[in-house]
Amino acid sequence: LSVAGVVLNPSEPILSGQSVEASITIRNAGDQAAEAEVRLTHETEETRTVALAAQSFTTIVTAFILGTPGAHVFAVTLDPANQLAESDENNNTLVYPYEVEDGTAPVMEGIEAPGTIGAGQSFLVALNASDNMNLARVWARWQNSEFDLSPDGNGRWSAILSAPTELGQATLTLIAEDSAGLETHIDRD
Repeated sequence: LSVAGVVLNPSEPILSGQSVEASITIRNAGDQAAEAEVRLTHETEETRTVALAAQSFTTIVTAFILGTPGAHVFAVTLDPANQLAESDENNNTLVYPYEVEDGTAPVMEGIEAPGTIGAGQSFLVALNASDNMNLARVWARWQNSEFDLSPDGNGRWSAILSAPTELGQATLTLIAEDSAGLETHIDRD
C-alpha cells in the first residue's frame, strides 16, 4: 500500500477558520487484496480503515476547520502498527505541508463618538478593537484626514479629534487593520 496523493479543497489561499476537505488517494499495487488502518494527522488525529482490491485505488475524504495562521502539515500514515507485510515499508507515510493565512478580520465594538458635532468642537472617539492575531493599526478617517487612535493596553483605542470652524455633513469612518492586512470599516454618520 502507498499514499498516492493528497488534495486540499480549497487549495489556495487556505484561511484560518475555514473548513477544508482533504481527499487522500491510496494505492494497492500488490497482487492481493489488503485492509489497513489509515491515520490522518492534521488539526486533530483520526483513524480510518480501508479495504482495497489488488491493483486498485481508493479515496478517503475528511474535513476539518483550520486553526491558527502559520505553517501546518497534513500527514497520512498507512498501516501505522505495521500489521501488513509489504515489499516496501518506506512508502506508507506522506506529509503534505501547507500554509494557513489569517482569514479573520479585526473586531470593533463599544464605539463612542458623538452623534452631532459642532463647528470648532473637540470630541472623543473611542472603541474596543481586537483580532485573532495582532492589530497593526486603528484609525479614524474624517473630513478627508486620517487620525491614528492610541491603545490603552486593555484593548481600548481612542483619540481626540477637532472639528473645523466650518463644518458640513461628513462621515466618520473607523478602521482596524491586523498584521495580515485585513481591515474592518465602520461608518458613523
